[in-house]
Amino acid sequence: MTPAYSLIVSFCSGMIYGCGLSIICVIFYSLFCQ
Repeated sequence: MTPAYSLIVSFCSGMIYGCGLSIICVIFYSLFCQ
């Protein structure tokens, strides 16, 4: 696992648990966390 990939994964999991369902988080999640 490359550092960039693990950073993205931790970012995305942080979105899920820290952000709830605010619209900005949903947008970023749909863009970067497919």
